[in-house]
Amino acid sequence: EQRSQTAHGIKYFESVPGTEDNDFPQTNANLAIKEYKKMDALCDRGNEAYRTLPTLFKTVQHLLTNVLMNSKKPFWMVFGFIRDRLRSVNQELTVQGMKISGIPLYEKIARFCILSDQLLCEEPRENYEPDMNMLERLNEALVTLRQSYEELKYEYKNIYAENEAEFRSYQILLLQDYQEVINNISSLSPELVRSKQIQFVIRVKSALHTNNYRKFFKLVDEAEYLTACVMHLNFRDVRAKALRVINSSCRGFPIPDLVKILKFEDDEEAIEFCAEYGLNIKKENGIHYLESGNFVEP
Repeated sequence: EQRSQTAHGIKYFESVPGTEDNDFPQTNANLAIKEYKKMDALCDRGNEAYRTLPTLFKTVQHLLTNVLMNSKKPFWMVFGFIRDRLRSVNQELTVQGMKISGIPLYEKIARFCILSDQLLCEEPRENYEPDMNMLERLNEALVTLRQSYEELKYEYKNIYAENEAEFRSYQILLLQDYQEVINNISSLSPELVRSKQIQFVIRVKSALHTNNYRKFFKLVDEAEYLTACVMHLNFRDVRAKALRVINSSCRGFPIPDLVKILKFEDDEEAIEFCAEYGLNIKKENGIHYLESGNFVEP
């Protein structure tokens, strides 16, 4: 693919070593990867613009190994590049109707979204906007996967993809409405419902529905890593509901206990969180305590 030799059109990760930070870096033809284009622009170029399935597999392999694992740049910058190129891969899979054959790639894209959000959740918003970057792309990938799994079973007489339970569980974890959770689980096959991933998600959603924050955070300890990353999206809401309960029922609740129960990093993080909700902290004998007061949503 021909590329303009300008800093605007060349990314750091596609440049000839030694020219990456120049005003006019040189493109390394072996590293250049097609960037995301709007559908109209892609269609205007015709079928020659599309990569074959083996090429798409090689592209994703390169992005998630050579670029992701070997870059010396901050992860938010690596993420921005990989995210764009994966959008292009996703687009070409869709346009070419590769739903079944592309299942392994859709799964890799979804995992990358989940991992990235966890690694970037503390970045300033100018570097990373979670709602736009992670949730939107993850939901797109999971919806596509659900459709692909259904098509696979229809085309090949109830053959199940090896990782279907894993990705169905992520989709259920992201649902906010409990009735929608029930409907989604009810639509699954008995085999999927009995899987350890779906059974675990049922326990998580039950804890969330009943505001059982102790159970929820204990389940975080039991979760697989990527599942825990998805559960992390609920941390703020679960902590806020727990804090409301603790504030109304306990006087002088020790902050170290709050850290342990609600999985804060340390006392400082817990104290800052309490302050966001208008709650005061007192210190006695070197230990901070939560004083009961008016709970105010920020």
